[in-house]
Amino acid sequence: MRSGGDRKPRSGRGSQDGGRLTGRRDTSTPRSEPALLSIGALSRATGVATATLRTWERRYGFPQPLRRPSGHRLYPLDAAPRLRRIVHAIARGHRAADVIGLDPGALESLIDTAAAGPLAPADAGSPPARARGRRSAPGAPGLRAMRDAVRRLDGPLLQSLLEAAAARLEPLAFIEGVARPLMRAVGEAWASGRLDIRHEHFASARLADVLRQARRQFDTATARPRAVLASLPGDAHELGLLMAALVFSASGWQVLYMGRDTPPDQLRALAGDVDLDCIALGISETAPGDVARTLKSLRRGLPREVPIVVGGSGAPGDVAGVTRVADARSLKAWIDRPAGATG
Repeated sequence: MRSGGDRKPRSGRGSQDGGRLTGRRDTSTPRSEPALLSIGALSRATGVATATLRTWERRYGFPQPLRRPSGHRLYPLDAAPRLRRIVHAIARGHRAADVIGLDPGALESLIDTAAAGPLAPADAGSPPARARGRRSAPGAPGLRAMRDAVRRLDGPLLQSLLEAAAARLEPLAFIEGVARPLMRAVGEAWASGRLDIRHEHFASARLADVLRQARRQFDTATARPRAVLASLPGDAHELGLLMAALVFSASGWQVLYMGRDTPPDQLRALAGDVDLDCIALGISETAPGDVARTLKSLRRGLPREVPIVVGGSGAPGDVAGVTRVADARSLKAWIDRPAGATG
């Protein structure tokens, strides 16, 4: 990629420090490379997905990278704080198209004007999100912006809003204050005909990406206790299972995530392969077959000391030796139960 139409052909040399960097900027002066961030580092610093960064670059011209001959993007350090302010503005309900092009002063003024709103981020001296709990969850403007993004099928905006909320909130508050209310609203809009199945699938897929991403910061291959998370054969729903996996991981458990369509005999075999402290199953109301009978058979085939926990709209509550949890909070309460407690 050339850095300007009036430059001479490079003949294998670039525009900075012996030709190592190219881009739309004039980078021909310094002989040593400035401190630059890869797209992955910029994503981690701001909570904005790499795909969103590329989309914003293409649509709005920011953030503007330099390029290595290999095509890899590199960003100046000052892109990170501006991106974080943009994310804050979007989280308050402003459209990406309206805020990305603002100059720094106008962007700060916009954020300061809305600072008293329900989506204002914590100041440096504010208590952490874990201490604030549900009080820091997005209010109506934030959820409305997410619903609008779903309606418009605006993936980058929805991803940014969800990632900003997940970065700001502790996991349980994100699940109960953002993930579940959003999907409940989408489901109600679908049922009433205001949205279609494509919108529900779109929102579910984006939220699933964010839940997986949020869990990565807690994942460890050495933590104990250890839980297996799965759904039964023919059950295509996964969001509840991903939420449960995040709760387990954030609580210090090692999660062996099996995902959808896991045969019960494979769960029994897994219990013979590794030491398990729990098998947790997500069961939707569309799960096929006799779920209670399947759970009874699974219970008989597992060591008595391995508890089975089930949740979801299709989870039965009357299977001996199986604990049903109603939501993420009751799952957290089960995880935090006193040592030696059962049920």
